[in-house]
Amino acid sequence: MNPLRILIVDNDPIDVIKLKVCIEELGHTWLAATDTVAHARDLIIQEKPDLVICDLITNVDEGCMEVMELLETLMIPVLFATRYPQDKLYEKLTQHPMMGYMVKPVHRLSLRSYIELVYPNTRKLLEEQALRDRRFLLLRDLQNKAVKVSLSTIKWVSTQGNYCDIYTTEQRFVRKISLNKLLPELDERFVRVHYSYAVNMDFIDALDASMLYVGETAIPIGRSYKKGLMQLLHTRQRESTSLAVGVA
Repeated sequence: MNPLRILIVDNDPIDVIKLKVCIEELGHTWLAATDTVAHARDLIIQEKPDLVICDLITNVDEGCMEVMELLETLMIPVLFATRYPQDKLYEKLTQHPMMGYMVKPVHRLSLRSYIELVYPNTRKLLEEQALRDRRFLLLRDLQNKAVKVSLSTIKWVSTQGNYCDIYTTEQRFVRKISLNKLLPELDERFVRVHYSYAVNMDFIDALDASMLYVGETAIPIGRSYKKGLMQLLHTRQRESTSLAVGVA
């Protein structure tokens, strides 16, 4: 197994130190440690850890549900740790494929057992779920709230460096990610047409020798991307599309 990148959410500094030691001894990396749900949410979005180890008491917060939805959307397993074991809580948490449960103090071998035996199965279940429902991006709106955006509403994406502008039918979103890393999160409707642009083919209205048009917006077609674009469009035409193609 490759080393995991682990985020710690815990408000007990002694427990945090012990967890850090366990993680390092097992050959994994702790990305950061925080004692607030709000900071955890930001770290999850920025760093996308492989695993979150979260103290249950810390997790009781008005932002808890948003963070849990965020973890589920990003397919990140969470291991809850508590000093106050409860049978009903254990049964409830362990019924969820992305959640684990451990009683403090967390021992190195217990953590190793979870990572080596439970974590791989959890990842497999989440990946299978993602294949069934890979139709959304998690983005942040103008109020900095995490929202699910359907891929079917995204018209095109442009990039400048490590930021992508994502244009939907309703608004524009900005996400700190390169286009190369964003593309695998999209589906077969999206095609890269330029070093700086990817387009949802459902929204292409027309194209000419060097530009394509999404409504009134003209998007350049890069020379090295043109052949692949045309092949995809002709395939879609054969499957009964009404795209107007006029290439010089």
